[in-house]
Amino acid sequence: MDVKVEQLGPIKKKINVVIPPEKVAEEVNSIYQKLKKTVKIRGFRPGKVPKDILKRHYKEQVEGEVISKLIQASYPEALKKVQSVPVSQPVVENGVLEEGKEFFYSASFEVKPEIELKDYLNLKVEKEKLIVTHKDVENRLAMLRDSHASLKEVEEDRPIRVGDSLLVDIRGNLQGKPFEEGEINDYLLEVGPDTYLPGLSRKLIGLKNNSSEEIALKIPEDYYRKDLAGKEVNLRIKIKGLKEKILPELGDNFARDLGEYQGLEDLKKKLKESIEKEEKQRIESLVKNKIVDQLIEKNPFEAPSSMVNRQIELLMADTQRVLLSQGSSLEKLGISADTMKENYRSEAERQVKCSLLVEIIAKREGITVSDEEVEKKLKDIARSNNQDVEKVRDFYRRQGLWEGLRIKLLENKTLDFLIERVKIVEIDKNRKS
Repeated sequence: MDVKVEQLGPIKKKINVVIPPEKVAEEVNSIYQKLKKTVKIRGFRPGKVPKDILKRHYKEQVEGEVISKLIQASYPEALKKVQSVPVSQPVVENGVLEEGKEFFYSASFEVKPEIELKDYLNLKVEKEKLIVTHKDVENRLAMLRDSHASLKEVEEDRPIRVGDSLLVDIRGNLQGKPFEEGEINDYLLEVGPDTYLPGLSRKLIGLKNNSSEEIALKIPEDYYRKDLAGKEVNLRIKIKGLKEKILPELGDNFARDLGEYQGLEDLKKKLKESIEKEEKQRIESLVKNKIVDQLIEKNPFEAPSSMVNRQIELLMADTQRVLLSQGSSLEKLGISADTMKENYRSEAERQVKCSLLVEIIAKREGITVSDEEVEKKLKDIARSNNQDVEKVRDFYRRQGLWEGLRIKLLENKTLDFLIERVKIVEIDKNRKS
């Protein structure tokens, strides 16, 4: 077998494969021998049909099978011969199959780019100082109180204000026709956050209980529901109930009721520790992103489209899993799959470039991920989701996620290696620019 390789571009190759006549003849004869044992042709006993008669009836079928088998058998060997590792499925162009002659075919495919990595140890990044203030703790405490508030019916005849909760029926129309999820009954709507449609809460402030209102809303252009974005909707709202929020008294009893806290001061201490942990993770994530951005900027290259498309599919699958867990879907949000894929393209390309750069750095620096490290991560995942580690392990293997987890761990390990070596400039996130 003769194999020649052509470089069609930085990330695309083509191999031209020539299979010798004797190999072609061997495969042709093998197929006809198998065919002879199974076909039935009038005038001939089973297994005794001459080859020229078989050709007359099955020539095209046999040629198709032979071509398919020759390519399947020779393609991996041809790649090994020219030391090429495709990252995409091949586009195959084959010649004509003729007995007694060579068979030729070509296969084009994408490969990882050859990157001349530079300056990855001479990076300079800004890093926020880890600062958790008294105000941060108080804000978290206020959120905690709010989440444990009770609702009390409002008896007095007063206007609706921020923080109230309304029991409403809503009939929504877009250009005179009902829109999806525009008709709901007995909906408990909090005045303040825009949980239903943006701008609705502002229109409700000052209205009265036990009233019906016609409200026109101009939906922002960047609203996530594309069927409503930039348009005006009309809402007929019937207010059937008014409740106000009663916050629990802030004290030691409130803290003890939440769980294993000795009192209010202990709760504040634990909240501060929790915020510090969150902030540390957020800051480290920002630093890693800045390192990746600099690596990509200093080492420009084209990402293989096949790898980008696969990454888009992974991002899409993650999004759909999250939406499904929330009882929603892209269809319910009025977003087409094609639109979402295009929205993800830029991020997917960035992630692919990061993966390729990290792979080279890890190889150069001898950074690896052991089976024990993968196993530890699986145990962490199982523990954080309150699941049995065996089930998590089985899920990752069945879904083909095992190697992806290893790659993610290698990426984090390599970025941690870089963080220890880059020049860090600490900044105050609250500084004025």
